[in-house]
Amino acid sequence: MAYENNGYQQNGYDPNQNAYNQGYNYQQQGYQQGGYQQQPGYQAGGYQYNGYNQYNQTPEPTGGNGIAIAAMVTGILSLIFCWIPSLAFLIIAILLGLCGIILGALGMKKQKGKGMAIAGLVCGIIGFVIAIIYLIACASLYSAVSSYGRYLY
Repeated sequence: MAYENNGYQQNGYDPNQNAYNQGYNYQQQGYQQGGYQQQPGYQAGGYQYNGYNQYNQTPEPTGGNGIAIAAMVTGILSLIFCWIPSLAFLIIAILLGLCGIILGALGMKKQKGKGMAIAGLVCGIIGFVIAIIYLIACASLYSAVSSYGRYLY
């Protein structure tokens, strides 16, 4: 093939040919997936195109175990309140411990959040037992001190 350029003739010159593509005609075709085609009626699960060349995965709704969370919170609060030397806080610790035990037992029925339910159950039991022991010790100490004054005279 011959081209004329300002009176000069160049034989065998092809603008698509250079030292790198020596005679091969590379033309970019539209992108095609090699052998992979989308099934008819199939949608890519959970992915949606948002228009900015990014794909966002839609989150699946997950139901948490609120009972297990409540058991863990009440069990931990029972552990905290059982160490405060006051009758009101000991009663609160006993009630929170009972709530932690009951909610922990109920929360263990669900598979999700089972660890939190066990933690609430254990913390509730420990807080409840410590509060009861502390309450009995305070009551017996009070009884011993109040009766001690009668024997002095």
